[in-house]
Amino acid sequence: MVYDSFILGGSGLLGSNWLVSNRQKENLATSIHKKIIRLEKVDNFKFEAFDEKYINVLLSEIKPKKIINTIGMTNIEECEKNQEKAININVEIPKIFARICFERSIKFVHISTDQLFDGKKEIYTEDNNLSPLNFYGKTKALAEEFILKENKNALIIRTNFYCWGPAYRKSFSDFIFDALSSNKKIHLFEDVFYSPIKVKELIFIIQSLININSKGIFNVVSSERLSKYNFGMLLSDVFKFKKSLISSSLINSRLDLISRPKNMCLSNLKLLKELNIRLNSVRSNLIELKEELNSEDYLILKKL
Repeated sequence: MVYDSFILGGSGLLGSNWLVSNRQKENLATSIHKKIIRLEKVDNFKFEAFDEKYINVLLSEIKPKKIINTIGMTNIEECEKNQEKAININVEIPKIFARICFERSIKFVHISTDQLFDGKKEIYTEDNNLSPLNFYGKTKALAEEFILKENKNALIIRTNFYCWGPAYRKSFSDFIFDALSSNKKIHLFEDVFYSPIKVKELIFIIQSLININSKGIFNVVSSERLSKYNFGMLLSDVFKFKKSLISSSLINSRLDLISRPKNMCLSNLKLLKELNIRLNSVRSNLIELKEELNSEDYLILKKL
């Protein structure tokens, strides 16, 4: 069987949303580690090893048209503690797949991060020199470098997204929603800025870039600059929660956290020019997020 897409890391936030959103549109396969994704028209493949010989054998069976790599060790503190594991997951695995995909003429899409810079600039383009502050950022920077060396046709997506996550893997917006809907107080950083995009818009844009065979690095983010506190307040407003439950805080007060940039805002001008589009506002996307509470996709996602 030939699969339209092979999603690496289908149990993660982006991977699970991709599978649920596209389960009726494409023949889908996903790699699994421990969690099996039980979805109609989605086939699971368990990786026994991440070496080139095994992967080549598996891809000869799967025959995917494109591979979307959403695998990642994203916990910044864990990356700092377990650096060898972080290198293996964040660097070595995408490097191997990039090389094999180039050899087999399979489109390779890699999901990167917005934590590649020191945060001293107000906004970062795809051409700015990388200056990560922590080991997680360093692994993602190395991955980008190796991928582009191994595969000149690869597509690298730098992003920061929000979404409904499955019950076992909650997103940042899930954290805010769950707390406020239970009348629990939360603290959000007023001095950490980013450009979040809703996951369904992110998936649509990635597919649009694939359709025109875009390659290289693209920042796929919203056109707005928000603090984590501002995002929480906006979500609270859209969902009609009590804004008084949200308190602002400063990241420097969290001495338990590994150093991370205070500004992660990325410029999406290259993307807008490439696709000749305009993106939804964060508010309109949060309204859509609220409407999805009654959708079939939401129910399926939460039952995974």
